[in-house]
Amino acid sequence: MENTPINNEKQEVPAVLNTETPREVNFAEKNKKIFLYSIAIFLFVILVGSGIWGTLRVRAGKIDGFSYYTAKALHLPLMSVNGQKIAYASYLDDMKAIKIMKAYEETNNPEAVASLTDEQMSDQVIWRLVNNVMVAQVADTMNVKVEKTDVEDLKKKVLEGDIKTEDELEKELLKRYGWNLDAYESKVIRPFVLQSKVSEKITSDTTALSTIRTQAEGILDQIKKGASFEEMAKLYGTDGTKDVGGDLGWFGKGEMVPQFEDAVFALKKGQLSDVLIETEFGYHIVKVTDTKTESVKDETTGKWVSKSSVKASHILFRLPTFEQYMDEYLKSAQIKFYTKTHNPFEVTAETPVVTQ
Repeated sequence: MENTPINNEKQEVPAVLNTETPREVNFAEKNKKIFLYSIAIFLFVILVGSGIWGTLRVRAGKIDGFSYYTAKALHLPLMSVNGQKIAYASYLDDMKAIKIMKAYEETNNPEAVASLTDEQMSDQVIWRLVNNVMVAQVADTMNVKVEKTDVEDLKKKVLEGDIKTEDELEKELLKRYGWNLDAYESKVIRPFVLQSKVSEKITSDTTALSTIRTQAEGILDQIKKGASFEEMAKLYGTDGTKDVGGDLGWFGKGEMVPQFEDAVFALKKGQLSDVLIETEFGYHIVKVTDTKTESVKDETTGKWVSKSSVKASHILFRLPTFEQYMDEYLKSAQIKFYTKTHNPFEVTAETPVVTQ
């Protein structure tokens, strides 16, 4: 009987002998995947839990490092001004700077340092952040921008003092605020330049100036025709004297700005100025209600001299100022807080403030 042919060639053996059954291989792979999935889920839960915990701490107004890094990573807001959000991390950056500044002043100039509470420091930081946002919003409507040359010019002015180089300036900034020069430029120099340019735009608005002068001239005409000076002062005055009919009380020479003083002392008792008096503060309608001359002792020479005084009232039509403009802007601003941080606008600003 013939044998079956046999292949005498050597069979090739795999380099690694797999002795596991297909079932065992599948089971091991599944276990590995389950393990990896478990680790991923565990890490996810840890991250989500940390994020939730950090978010809750931010909403509670905490100022620790964990809250800072959570706020920065998740872009959590402190508040918003007209829908524009202010980052909580920015608030904490500035809180750190103001505390460094306080510590520096307490060490180097203790007699000049007022004791600031954490709440007062927080209020100062929030005011500055909100002011910067509002100024930027106003600047956008006025098409006012900060140019590179503006920043460089201001840097040069800063370096005209005792500090002569940017390296020296940066060292001083790090000691005083914990900021490098780039941070100082971003947080202080650029906002200062922008505010200065917005202020200049407001105060040089010829349309606004013309409107104010026209209104003042109209009220002066009404008074000339018999309208009550006191009533007009209460209705149109823009300083504290409006509540007392414009009464300035008694004053002598050297107590008022020259333009105002020269015009007032040229009037007689009971006389109304027939033209507006223009000063750095605005347009004044002026009436002298009484005059007197008395002998007083000169404090320098010790001699008795005659001193003339007048009792006058005025109605001030204030020229447009940056402060007045921004006060009005703040009153109409929509401010929302997203944390339990103290809100400095609740009492000082007549504006709808919502805490979420």
